[in-house]
Amino acid sequence: MRIKQLIIGLILVTSTMIQNPLYADDADFSVRAPSGQMLYYKKLQPASAHKVSLWAPSTRGWGNKTKPSGDVVVPSTVTYGGVVYSVVEMLNPFKSCPNVTSVTLPEGIERCPGYVAFKGCRNLEEVTLPSTLTNLYASVFDSCPALERILVNSGGSTFKSVDGVLLSANGDELVKYPCNKNPGSADFLRTLAGASYGGLKKIGGSAFAWNNHIEEIVIPYSVRYVGGNAFVYCKKLRNVDLGDGVEKVGAGCFTNCNVLQMVTFGCSVDSIGMMPFRYSPNVVCVKLKPYDPPTTVNQIPNGVTEQPLIIVPCGRLAVYKTALNDNYYHFNFSEEFVYEWETGGTTGGNYSTTQMPTCTNGRMLKAQATPYSGYRFARWEIVHADGNIDYSHTTPTLTLEVTCSLTATAVFQRTGNNALEEVNGSGYAVRTGRGSIRIEGTGGPVCVRVCDVQGREVYAGQINGTAHIDVPGTGLYLLQIDGRRAEKLLIM
Repeated sequence: MRIKQLIIGLILVTSTMIQNPLYADDADFSVRAPSGQMLYYKKLQPASAHKVSLWAPSTRGWGNKTKPSGDVVVPSTVTYGGVVYSVVEMLNPFKSCPNVTSVTLPEGIERCPGYVAFKGCRNLEEVTLPSTLTNLYASVFDSCPALERILVNSGGSTFKSVDGVLLSANGDELVKYPCNKNPGSADFLRTLAGASYGGLKKIGGSAFAWNNHIEEIVIPYSVRYVGGNAFVYCKKLRNVDLGDGVEKVGAGCFTNCNVLQMVTFGCSVDSIGMMPFRYSPNVVCVKLKPYDPPTTVNQIPNGVTEQPLIIVPCGRLAVYKTALNDNYYHFNFSEEFVYEWETGGTTGGNYSTTQMPTCTNGRMLKAQATPYSGYRFARWEIVHADGNIDYSHTTPTLTLEVTCSLTATAVFQRTGNNALEEVNGSGYAVRTGRGSIRIEGTGGPVCVRVCDVQGREVYAGQINGTAHIDVPGTGLYLLQIDGRRAEKLLIM
């Protein structure tokens, strides 16, 4: 009786697999595309819906079927047996088709549940995705070394394309950077999305996988998460600086990066996935900036084949060794506490960060201020432990000797607003408010003159340090400091 039940069960399972297109091997029919290639389709259930998935002849392989090649244009509907079917899905239809050079998918395709839809398309240069597509794995483009552009039709709610790079529709996730796209510099992510910069929060899994050109990359401050296998098989990648905003790094992030030498984990990272350096034998330095070790720092040695230098904050060597458990022998250690961080502007315009030195005096502080879209850098405001405020640093890159605890605030202003960053090269910071002008950082007595556009003098006098000057009302005013050329100010 049990044998009979087992046989009946196997019959039922087999029947289910035949009825379910996710388990069936063979396509149901083939129709020649408008571009001339023979394409294969699988009917989706229920049959009455007349919907199909773009398929391959068989999940076992192409057999004696001719693989598509050249520029492929997939139709939105196909007719077979007198029935018109809508193409709403694709499941790995171009896997291992080395002679396909471009693919244009039609509006109406909603999903791509497969992981290898284009894998092995060695000559694929361009893919155009429909606005209706709602899911796609970055891994579908693995082993596509010629891919330069991923385009998306306008109007989509899930994806968009910026300069040939695939992003989420709201710009907060980089989904896929094409394998054959050359960024040209390490800072390319800062300007990638134009107005979207500052909203980029996530680097998706496999986002940079198999890229042929990237040698160095700096992850912007706004990014909080870097996905698993994000840089797998990046054969030219040598140096990675994971920004100070990154909190989590996925497993296997730098797998098979054969020339990778240095990776810096920013001061916010609290989770590092398993085997980040698997099959990356040339890593020579790992820099960990967090004062307290990430909770998963013990995962770092998994995959390390040599004994690279690991740099940790000054005075934290014992803490890091404890966190690494018995895995610390994989590394040579150095305590090099360099204060480094990057600040990003907020909607309020300002961003503050405080460093509390724990090492000896004479250490250097390095910081980079990067405003969000719509803002520009104005100056640094550095408050020392004794209460003195330094306004003299007026460039986004800050480097100074640390002798005490301090707070450094990067001040940003809206692009095109009514404030001046500096006056005529003097370095005096000028800001405007409602009915007033604020002058900062003069460092000593200076003569100031304010006139309206008719030339009538509104203020004339001497100021020292920081001063507020009230004006009669809104409009244009001329500001002159120490006899220099007058600058126009718009008071709102």
